[in-house]
Amino acid sequence: MDNDPFDRANAPDALTASPAHDIEGRAARGGLVVAVAQVARGALEAVGLLVLSRTLLPADFGLVDMIVSVTGIVDQLKDFGLGTALIQRPTITHKQVNTLFWISLAIGFALTLLTALLAPLLAWGYGRPELLELTLALSLSTVLGAVSLQQQALLRRELRFGALSIIDVASAGIGIGCAILAAVRGFGPWALVVRQLVRLAVQAIMTWFWSGFRPSAPTRNGDVAELLRFGGHMSGFQVLNYMERNLDNILIGRFAGAQPLAFYAKAYELMRLPLTAINAPIASVAVPALSRLIDAPERYRSAYLSVTRLLLLSTVPLAPLMIFGADVLIPLILGENWRPSVPIFKVLALALVVKPLLFTASWLFISQGRSAEMFRWGVVGSSIALVSFCVGLPWGAFGVAISFTAFDVLLRAPILIGWVGRRGPVGVAQLLACLWPAWTAGGAMWLAFWLCQQFLPSSSPALHYATSAPLAVVAGALAVWLTPWGKSALLDGVRVLRALRSKPAA
Repeated sequence: MDNDPFDRANAPDALTASPAHDIEGRAARGGLVVAVAQVARGALEAVGLLVLSRTLLPADFGLVDMIVSVTGIVDQLKDFGLGTALIQRPTITHKQVNTLFWISLAIGFALTLLTALLAPLLAWGYGRPELLELTLALSLSTVLGAVSLQQQALLRRELRFGALSIIDVASAGIGIGCAILAAVRGFGPWALVVRQLVRLAVQAIMTWFWSGFRPSAPTRNGDVAELLRFGGHMSGFQVLNYMERNLDNILIGRFAGAQPLAFYAKAYELMRLPLTAINAPIASVAVPALSRLIDAPERYRSAYLSVTRLLLLSTVPLAPLMIFGADVLIPLILGENWRPSVPIFKVLALALVVKPLLFTASWLFISQGRSAEMFRWGVVGSSIALVSFCVGLPWGAFGVAISFTAFDVLLRAPILIGWVGRRGPVGVAQLLACLWPAWTAGGAMWLAFWLCQQFLPSSSPALHYATSAPLAVVAGALAVWLTPWGKSALLDGVRVLRALRSKPAA
């Protein structure tokens, strides 16, 4: 365990943000550590998905999805945005962190009680009595998550991504292992509850072990008013964002039932899985790094654009790979019982042409201290999403997928790009320019898949995909290399590699 993170020799009771002189190099090295950990966690998640999807019934997943779609809104309030406020603020005192810890813990206990009180209403609303006990058990996840929120934020603020990565992989692995054991023993949907509670408990224990911060008795004057205002806007946005991502589940579960919800939710989860796996480690590094560069606009702009172009090149071309391979991959990964998820998955995957760029908008809002604007966008974006769900609901889960994707690409994406780029170091034109290398690669891959379908017949869909996918990847890579905007993005990758190789500053 490390020492107290507060630098009392330089400023009594004050924690100063990491210096900006080597921030790009430290961020690049931290990003590599987190990326490796994310690959390890992804492998664990894949194993868990393979085993649990074959051991449990689709309806078991649907029951837990019904609960999480509602209680997850409450869970978004446990942080109240205070962890993000702590990361973004240039300096922080021990007294402030201590006050934030006790506020977070009190919120966690209150929300656990609220969720427990909602359990009977939830079971009644869905008409499923078995949801009562499942909801009561899952309510504990809120307070378990709140116990270590500030310690995690301090580790991110200090760019200690090695410790965070070990915690993330170990807690996920232990949780998955316990869930598989419970599923094999016939616990049904309770296996998914076990997975969540065990993961959070292990995460809290390990975070406390690695963090140098230890809370003291709460005081009345913690000087956290500004942090609370920032956190309030962040918390409001998180709630709206969660509602946007789960109202479709609530509506489908209520009007179509548990099994259609399971097919839709699993398709959405699989669509987001590679995107989250790639974006999450980059975001965990980008937000604290960009926050340290806000007083150096040129460095800020260069760092953001370099990382974003690489992120888009890594994610947007996944759309053709996922869509053309869905008929083969989903039954192979989940089993034949999940084949109804295939058409839903294909439609949702179309949103990958813009969704990775939209993810990075939060980096700009948070690092620039624009949490109030972020909240206002959340109101607009969530309203558009709600309209899209209602438009598609008469046609079931597939209709919701079509409507949501269309609204996302054609309406929400242009509005958000204009909103976040209207001020700050990164403008609208620069945001749009980030898309060209990725769209070039993705377009070449779409063309290659189409040509393979026309001129490369095969009696086996799996064999055809195994042959055409590598050809499509080569076509995408060549298209990037032969275009000036693609070559520029690749040069950004070279600069990131150089930052990884550079020696850490003293």
